[in-house]
Amino acid sequence: MLTQRMNRRIFLQAIGVAFAGCVAGRQPAQILGVKLYLNQDNLQARYPDYDRLVDELKAAGLNTLFTTLYEGKKAFYVSGILPDRDPAIDLVKLRDSAKKQQVTFGAICQIFYDADTLAGRPDLVPVDQHGDTTFVNWQKLVCPSERAYRQYKLSIVKEIARTLHPDVVSLDFMRFPTTWELIPADARPENIRNYCFCDRCLTGFQRAFSVAIPKELDTTARKAEWILKNHSAEWVKWKTDLITSFVEEAAREVRQIDPAIKISIHVLPWSESTFGNALVWNAGQDVAALAAHVDYLSPMTYHKLIGHPDDYIRSLTAELARKTNKRILPSIQAAQILTEGEVSAGEFKQSLEFALQAPSSGTLIFQWDYLRPDDQASALRKEKQQIVRAAASR
Repeated sequence: MLTQRMNRRIFLQAIGVAFAGCVAGRQPAQILGVKLYLNQDNLQARYPDYDRLVDELKAAGLNTLFTTLYEGKKAFYVSGILPDRDPAIDLVKLRDSAKKQQVTFGAICQIFYDADTLAGRPDLVPVDQHGDTTFVNWQKLVCPSERAYRQYKLSIVKEIARTLHPDVVSLDFMRFPTTWELIPADARPENIRNYCFCDRCLTGFQRAFSVAIPKELDTTARKAEWILKNHSAEWVKWKTDLITSFVEEAAREVRQIDPAIKISIHVLPWSESTFGNALVWNAGQDVAALAAHVDYLSPMTYHKLIGHPDDYIRSLTAELARKTNKRILPSIQAAQILTEGEVSAGEFKQSLEFALQAPSSGTLIFQWDYLRPDDQASALRKEKQQIVRAAASR
């Protein structure tokens, strides 16, 4: 009898430990979350008390928030690395509020997007296959090959892991430059800008693959044409290795700091058939290689923005899961982002259903400012809020 009672007590203790692990916070069985940006849309002013923000998230049926920890050189927490600070935003406090209320906290770390650094480092401006360095929208992305810059961004990721111990470190802009949001669905691959052919990348590529660009090729365009014609496979490998190696190092360093932190990477919403597998040759994102180092892949499946039907969310999620055997966390749009037109309530409901279907591990909705409680919200916004609550209750 004594042995039975002891066994029963051990069993109950084990159940208690398992339950505590779920409650403590490290990722729910299925994520239903949002991306939020306190430095945009006057959002910080609405939440001087972060407990209120988390209360509203939970009331909306959400169990997860992903938020940016910095932008450029400006930190949203007390940083010993980033020189500027937004004193209105304290994401250590938001992280504490989320932990207290058992809401998963994802720290979005912007890697190769950094307009502040580019302002003083013109040598980091990426060069396309035509020798063009022009930026066409707000996305001022940095050439991924410069070692000092890569170490700088890695140091920030490590600081965030040590300072906030987020549930997830989410690597954003973890790719070569491409304005994927602006590329039409029927674009021809050869018409898409291809990066980066700066002198540093050309030198690094030649050294890595023992390739010698003919000396008579005296312009960037001619050098790029020769590489893409004669050494295309090596060039793509050069690009994917640069992206994968950063993810590998970041994941290793973060897990050494806190093994409980999960690693996620934002993936472009391109299938293998999109623009001749441009996810690899253009963005440098080899998902099979990346999968060895991450826990989640999060494709930005803003289907309407990129001119696809809503069931593309389901098909791309399934493709990524099949190719990587990792947890896939598609991000979906709740509303119009650029000029693609409004997302109806019915379309949003269907998108959310597709995003939550197996093999998905959940979804992140872009973005919270549209879904937050607001007495002045339109009828459409309120209907979409109800759609999220209904999905959470199932």
